[in-house]
Amino acid sequence: MSTKTVTKLKNDSLATEGDITSNYLRVKALGAFNILDKSNFKFRINAGPSYDFLLSSKDKDGNDVKDQLNSGSFNIQGGIGVDIWILTADVGYSYSFTNVFKNEDFAPDSKLAGLYFTVGVIFGSGKGDTSK
Repeated sequence: MSTKTVTKLKNDSLATEGDITSNYLRVKALGAFNILDKSNFKFRINAGPSYDFLLSSKDKDGNDVKDQLNSGSFNIQGGIGVDIWILTADVGYSYSFTNVFKNEDFAPDSKLAGLYFTVGVIFGSGKGDTSK
């Protein structure tokens, strides 16, 4: 996951002011409930926690600013999804409980939040072998 954060900082002591591009690895633990569960079509709602690990962060001039940001963020997210044959798609909203910057004086309410869209391919049926 890559995010672009446009931040106007409170003072000039931080190395950067303006655009910061960060890359995160997101680990999710979502629970889902199938509203519609047909053989080749499923519609579901999902919700749960996730954690974003900060991989890299650079300012608009390409300077590394990773050391000025928290190493990760704890989030809550929820959304809806659909499975059609072997294709899957989800759309939802994620909100972080963790501030982006280590020093809250620069940006006191710098939490990540946003919409996400995911597409994928389903491998296997996910139901196990019930023929026994």
